[in-house]
Amino acid sequence: MKKIVTFLIVFLITYLTFAQTPWDGVTITPITPDAKWNYTVTSAAELAWIAQECNNGNNFNARLILITDDIDLNNKPWTPIGRKDAPFKGTFDGNWKIIKNINVVDTDYVGLFGYIEGRVYKTLNVISNLFVENVNISGQKFVGGIAGFAQYTVFDSCYVSGGTIEGSSNVGGFIGYAATSAIKDCYAKVSVTANENYGGGFIGVYDTNESGVVLISYCYARGNVTGNGTNGGFVGYNNSKIRSAYTVTTSISGDTLGLFCGKSSTVGEFINCYFCNSYNASVTGIGNLEDNENDVYGVASAGLKQINQISNLNGSDAYVHWERDLQPFINDGFPIHIWQGDYLGVNISSYNNLTLSIFPNPVKNTLNIKFENINILKVEIVDLLGKPIISRHADFESIDVNNLKSGIYFLKLHTDKETITKKFIKQ
Repeated sequence: MKKIVTFLIVFLITYLTFAQTPWDGVTITPITPDAKWNYTVTSAAELAWIAQECNNGNNFNARLILITDDIDLNNKPWTPIGRKDAPFKGTFDGNWKIIKNINVVDTDYVGLFGYIEGRVYKTLNVISNLFVENVNISGQKFVGGIAGFAQYTVFDSCYVSGGTIEGSSNVGGFIGYAATSAIKDCYAKVSVTANENYGGGFIGVYDTNESGVVLISYCYARGNVTGNGTNGGFVGYNNSKIRSAYTVTTSISGDTLGLFCGKSSTVGEFINCYFCNSYNASVTGIGNLEDNENDVYGVASAGLKQINQISNLNGSDAYVHWERDLQPFINDGFPIHIWQGDYLGVNISSYNNLTLSIFPNPVKNTLNIKFENINILKVEIVDLLGKPIISRHADFESIDVNNLKSGIYFLKLHTDKETITKKFIKQ
């Protein structure tokens, strides 16, 4: 029995060490899909196989790529997933895991993904819960942290944090160029350089082929944006719709500048957007506005951190997307996404001395709720359409969710002071 226990311990240590081993830049490990032709990625070598397979013509159309472990690309030369002549067309679930230390030097279509292309507007592909950290990405046209180019794609609850992104044109901290793509609850915290034109802290160019159909919503950018041409703290050139977003740009340069947007077309639209004007007081929110109507407001750093600003950012949406960043800070006090607080387990609320966290997230069987100094009157679980699935007036500490179908749900906690909404994923 002792030998068996020792063997299991050694096996577990070996397995965990292997799963977390930094990539050597050479090893590529093939993946055998499951019965539904979905692919589970457990290592950097397997992710490299996804890139190789896609670039060789297997676009993973309608297939799911699921990340199950943090991945360290170890600053080895990375080949982006997808090219213009061989785009990635699958669904990618980052599963709240981190892909870090990405080093890419290429020409066009550069990022963790190079070129993503969904099938058609009504069946947009989804990239979700993908966390990218410590990037060193350099190229020419269409350069971004998550992707250089994306079309007919939904990005949900993803981020790029730490490092530099540089290119000639269409350069963004999150995406270089996106067309007819929806991006929500995402952020970028990197330094961006566009040597020729259209650099943005979040996105270089946001374009649309279906006016008013899709939009960027509930996203933010923080960092520097430098270079020549037209640059914006959030977006370089906007030809679509952006709602309830904010940016904090510490330094910015270029021929045409805007602390939120460099240039906006007659099609471009802003709804309830904000920029911090504490660091570059002489720069306006939009550098070149072809239409006089816009909904972009300058706010001082201290004001952007206040609870009333959180309410402004949340707007009239049925769900709460933003909350305050309270000590210990994870975003220097600036507004954060609801899922950020859930993921990092910090204490978030609109009033002090509250402890609230839900775990595990994603969840399979039992959702646990930890709270202190809060008077909960009722707890509800609702689906994406707002339909209540579970309602409880007592015994809030744990909820059996085993019978819920896989997908995204919202936990609504009704207190004596407010209603707090947390997003969670049922596996």
